[in-house]
Amino acid sequence: MSPTYGAAEKGRQQEQTHITDIGKQMNKTLVVVATLIANPGHGAELRTALEKVVPPSRKEEGCLRYDLHVDQESPDRFVMLEEWRDAQALKEHESTAHFKALIDAVGSIVDVQLTKLTQIA
Repeated sequence: MSPTYGAAEKGRQQEQTHITDIGKQMNKTLVVVATLIANPGHGAELRTALEKVVPPSRKEEGCLRYDLHVDQESPDRFVMLEEWRDAQALKEHESTAHFKALIDAVGSIVDVQLTKLTQIA
């Protein structure tokens, strides 16, 4: 075996190990899709409260993604795309002061659907 071939094979093995490690990390993360629909007349209030919670949530240690979107067809419908290191990170998020303040502020004016996802491919 030539030294070049050996080095190339070693590089492929390292790359495969790296890809495997990334795959393991992907499977451990938790993706949350939160769809929030404001009760009639409360869209602006909901939007303000949601925008307020984004910066501190993004600073949390276990937060990998926390992005707020508004439906182009329905301005009172919001979608929060979240990615957390694991279920424990989400649990910690739900116990923060800023998350509790959000619930207190909008809990009675919004319909929420949560979908928790694990990436499989």
